[in-house]
Amino acid sequence: MFLTRKIYPLILTIVVGVIGVYFWHFQATAESDWGYIKQPVFIINQSFILPLSKLPMPDISQKIMVMVTAYSSTPEETDDTPFITASNTVVRNGIVANNGLPFGTRVRLPEIFGDRLLEVEDRMHWRKADNQVDVWLPSKEEAVHFGVQYATMEIVSD
Repeated sequence: MFLTRKIYPLILTIVVGVIGVYFWHFQATAESDWGYIKQPVFIINQSFILPLSKLPMPDISQKIMVMVTAYSSTPEETDDTPFITASNTVVRNGIVANNGLPFGTRVRLPEIFGDRLLEVEDRMHWRKADNQVDVWLPSKEEAVHFGVQYATMEIVSD
């Protein structure tokens, strides 16, 4: 038993060393003659390359001038389930609260978020008007910093 306690670490070291030497052959190395890519590409593997292109612009069914505010998942700003939206989904980037649009409606706020699509999955307090949109942000500090902004909301048609 005493001999086994001394030999066990030695055997383990040898096994790890052999495995390490075996996999050393598969390490990735960088080439020294790199340069800038003129067109963005998406590399699936080294023998198959696809160029990236912009997604087609969605069809806009309506444009509305709205007041845009932000909220976060804090008990002061939500009900007793701060991480669950009114549509019963978990909060995440890209969701907005609005009282006038059905759940699942996709909208854009191009002056603030560019071409990014947002989805209505939450509701605001019943006193809030239909022309107000509340954007979910991960922290209260970010929501306070966002402040109140006015923008054109584009409702994306399906």
